[in-house]
Amino acid sequence: MAIMGFTRFIANGSTHDASEWEKHFNTESLLRSLALEVLLGFSDGYFTLANNFYVYQNGLDSEQFVFIPADVDTTLGLTIVKMADMLTGNYSTFPGFNKRSLMPQLLQVDDLKARFEHLLQELSVHVVNPSVLDPVIDATVSMIRRDVEWDATLPRLNPFGIGFDEDIYPLDRETIDDAMSHTVPVPFDLAVNGPVGYLSLAGVVWTHHHRLPPSQQQQQQPTPRLRPHPTLPQQQPSAPSSSRQPPEGMLDPRIPSLHTINTDNDNSTSRFRQNTFEDRGVLVPTASSSSTSEQRAGRKKKARVISTRK
Repeated sequence: MAIMGFTRFIANGSTHDASEWEKHFNTESLLRSLALEVLLGFSDGYFTLANNFYVYQNGLDSEQFVFIPADVDTTLGLTIVKMADMLTGNYSTFPGFNKRSLMPQLLQVDDLKARFEHLLQELSVHVVNPSVLDPVIDATVSMIRRDVEWDATLPRLNPFGIGFDEDIYPLDRETIDDAMSHTVPVPFDLAVNGPVGYLSLAGVVWTHHHRLPPSQQQQQQPTPRLRPHPTLPQQQPSAPSSSRQPPEGMLDPRIPSLHTINTDNDNSTSRFRQNTFEDRGVLVPTASSSSTSEQRAGRKKKARVISTRK
């Protein structure tokens, strides 16, 4: 069977030739999907749980497969893995990134590694970017608000539980326990605007602080659009990281053309480090155009999230 040949090919890892990989897998579909897993913080996908994806055989007699992601609900601040490992600015620390053979073998191929890192940059600039996502988030909030209000009136009938083998899955027990202990319902607007204050439900905080020149960053405090809910636990400021270097042999994926808010030299952002994505260097363009600045000049600093707990 073709799938057996493909798994043998991955396990052997005997070639650094991109064309040989292409015979077995549509590498573009794979690299795009896995780059998005990293950028969106997908905690129930291939890297973390080997879950929520399909491989489609590209023809009855074909040896090539196409990667198809599915069910991307635990993203953008809703997680069952350790969020801090998603926020380092180094894709190799993403939970489960090196757990299975596929990605380590694939990144041994120079052309494919370069393409993966290029996709991280391109998707950061053109997709996972506040100027692109904000209108989508606003429209989504408007569309689902009445359904969320209705859903909140329904009785909670089904129990919720998660069991896992820590040797197989890179889930984080502290985050799981936090998810299971939510006794205070999170108001919809707070879940949208954040910060929420849970390990497992953080939200995505976008602020105009991202777009200030470095000389002004120290003078500005990123302010959420809504105050934290008084009944929710508050995060304490975290100490700046002493080292942000990638593991030996891995290229640091913090793209030079993107501006990184680094807690090593910007203490003003460190209080958000534990519960936001704002320390993700690959998310924020170096500079915004005047039109973008003018468009957003009248808007308050934002805290945003798409996913909410039910």
